Amino acid sequence: MHGDANTTDTHLLNELAALNVQANLGLDQALMDKIVQAAGAALLKDKTRQKWPAIVQWFKQDHPLVEALTQADHPASAEASQTLITMIAATVAQHPTAQTIDVSTSREDLEAMCLLAIISSLNNNNFSYSSKFSTWAIAVVHNTCKKHIRDMLYQAQEERAGSRRAHRSWYAFSVGDHRPS
Repeated sequence: MHGDANTTDTHLLNELAALNVQANLGLDQALMDKIVQAAGAALLKDKTRQKWPAIVQWFKQDHPLVEALTQADHPASAEASQTLITMIAATVAQHPTAQTIDVSTSREDLEAMCLLAIISSLNNNNFSYSSKFSTWAIAVVHNTCKKHIRDMLYQAQEERAGSRRAHRSWYAFSVGDHRPS
């Protein structure tokens, strides 16, 4: 099974090397190795190879940011985090959730939830360079906001249901016959 992965990686490297020459991408062997390691799944998904130049460009643009976000000891980690936080704040401010946040949740809390969702997804290798990092991160922010709205609605529904149950219990108690037998 491990041999199959090496064969696939070798095949991807050979095809990437051919594209490098054909499209004059300026990739060295070390960078091609990194691309295959990090973006191999995205490359394999694109059977026609038409998206490969875009994937390579996205990798070249976004990999330093992704690396800085996933490695706490990375020299650019603080700057990368600040860049991500700024993007999250702008996205959350434009999302309809910003107008429906309940009093127990501030916009900063929602932004923190989004940041944690992105970092967690990065650490679980859920970003595969099949799109730009910013596109992927904005999708994570939108999904986190939608989940927050669903959770708020579910919680409100449960509170109303609990209130009705309590009211019914109190009503049954108050009208029932409570005399000792």
